[in-house]
Amino acid sequence: VKVISPIEDTPAYRAGIKPGDLITKLDGVSVKDMTLDAAVKKMRGDPNTKITLTIARKNVNKPIVITLVREEIQVKSVKSKMIEPGYAWLRVSMFQEPTVEDLVTHISKLYAKNPKIKGVVLDLRNDRAASCRERSAWHPYSCHRIRSLFRPTANCRNQRRSFTPVRNIMQAEP
Repeated sequence: VKVISPIEDTPAYRAGIKPGDLITKLDGVSVKDMTLDAAVKKMRGDPNTKITLTIARKNVNKPIVITLVREEIQVKSVKSKMIEPGYAWLRVSMFQEPTVEDLVTHISKLYAKNPKIKGVVLDLRNDRAASCRERSAWHPYSCHRIRSLFRPTANCRNQRRSFTPVRNIMQAEP
């Protein structure tokens, strides 16, 4: 079972599970013969119960064994804060139905407290969906709709650099 991206503020995230980790055992039982649904069901379990994950990580020779206490997980798709005077940070960790409305709420609250915002960092790193184009093709609450909140005519483009993965860049004027 390959970890795409652990959900923020969950036991797995806090335990240091990383994108690309391979879960090889659940409570000492190999996942090799399990279906993905069976493995996910076993991982979810009841809140306040323990599960032990054995993980293979790239460039780590020995398996990593982590015991987690399960929690009821309520995913917040949007987080925000002021990162320095005049600059806000908006994090979209997962695209889901209320994401656009949640983003509008966060922006409104930031501007109510800080009406002289000069710039906004829109952080889409480790989104559990794939690329910007793929999200827009299958999900109506895509980055294109979010982008339009800042500048309706802005273009979303991919930028490649040797030291960083593909990322979506958008420049907009306040």
